[in-house]
Amino acid sequence: MSIRLEDVRIDERTYVRFTAELIWSEALRLAAQALLLITFTLPAWWVMMNSGHVPVAALLAWLLPVPLWMAFSYPVGRAATGRSTPWLDVLRTFFTRYPQALFTSLPLFLALNLWVTAANLQGSNPPWFVTAGVVANLGVTLVLAVVTLHALTMQALFDLPVRRSLQYGLALTLRWPTVSFGLLALTWLLTLGARLAGGATWLLIPALLQPFAVTATLLLCLRGQRLEVEAGGLSEGDSQ
Repeated sequence: MSIRLEDVRIDERTYVRFTAELIWSEALRLAAQALLLITFTLPAWWVMMNSGHVPVAALLAWLLPVPLWMAFSYPVGRAATGRSTPWLDVLRTFFTRYPQALFTSLPLFLALNLWVTAANLQGSNPPWFVTAGVVANLGVTLVLAVVTLHALTMQALFDLPVRRSLQYGLALTLRWPTVSFGLLALTWLLTLGARLAGGATWLLIPALLQPFAVTATLLLCLRGQRLEVEAGGLSEGDSQ
């Protein structure tokens, strides 16, 4: 069920156009997937709005929307290679990779809860080092969010185990931080726009964010593969 990286025709110059064409061609599927993601995120949102209990809301989001996101990355990645994916394969991906998706996103889940706990304990006038610790924890949480996005995508598309997907996700995040910043900025802009517009515009967040996240992961994997090939060529030249 995994794809071959060589089948992905994307580079830095065509990234935005490639992703836009992917969104256009897969608009109905992306809309359906976004509707399902939003629907299964509603329990977590309801807990947040009515009780403000972030750990419970995070647990609800971790148990279902995160594995769904991973499963929905699979047809998006296959579409990037020009292939279509039956919904039955998406369902199979969800059930077969459900435990891996939970373990992959566990560091992010723990970091988010730690940040919320620290933020709640700092009080109204905390010392500077407490505030610095909360800010640092937030930075780590954001980095882990991008690492998790990359890891879930690679897990779904390349059949990687949890540890390797997290290692590669961390490597991609640290090697190309501007891409990570771009994904976080896109998430913030989409959320801000949906909050201002309201209504069904919330569907645009997963419908637009997921294609950009998947193609960004594929682009960085291609970059990494190219660097490995170049490094291998240099080492062979030096040995000769």
